[in-house]
Amino acid sequence: MILLSIAAISFVSFLVVEAILEQPLLELSLFRNLELSMGLLSGWLAFIVITGVLLITPFFLERVKGYSMTKIGLLLAVYPVLTGVVSTLAGTLSDRFVSRLISSIGLGLMIGSCLGISTFDARMTELNYILLYSIYGIGLGLFQSPNNSTVMGAASRERLGIVSGLLSLSRTSGGTVGVPLMGTVFGALVASVTAGTDVSIAPAEAIVVGFQGTVRFAALILCGAAVASVIRSSNRKPVHD
Repeated sequence: MILLSIAAISFVSFLVVEAILEQPLLELSLFRNLELSMGLLSGWLAFIVITGVLLITPFFLERVKGYSMTKIGLLLAVYPVLTGVVSTLAGTLSDRFVSRLISSIGLGLMIGSCLGISTFDARMTELNYILLYSIYGIGLGLFQSPNNSTVMGAASRERLGIVSGLLSLSRTSGGTVGVPLMGTVFGALVASVTAGTDVSIAPAEAIVVGFQGTVRFAALILCGAAVASVIRSSNRKPVHD
């Protein structure tokens, strides 16, 4: 809590200093453009989910299904591979069609797949896993490239460098927040079933409860990203000085 407080105070101090300086490191006026700021927010929320789901899935596969480390590694590779393939296609489609529509479809697929994944229990089959995580990966691929394109398109030419940096920041900070946040939710849900029991030794029933609840929480976060995407779509205005 002490470190969290220091981080919060430091963040507020940074914003105050940046607002005062004549030549700030980060121009806060950029965020007045809702298309840009909401695009960054939806990307940040999506990456919270991406890292969070990646964190808790191995616990489910090992503790509930009893899979080997090799098998878990192969199953975890399903959605990143599809994301990489679909991202290239989505980038091409976003250049020809409305990128906001494509990214919204991607978020819809991610939300739907998370709701499906949240039903997994000891009866889950490998086919169920591959199907739903494939939809999740496809949705992520459809969302990421068009969203990046929309954010960059909202920036004026002289601001492309800093906006590119903000995109990178949204991804890395989303991942940084996703691990502790989703890990905390997962651990708390597991502990609610078996009080005082560590996740690494909790029974399969507790892991199932923790996994299902955390993935539903992930779907809720993605709904927030979808709302940000809708707000962004209704406020298109280039960023100028």
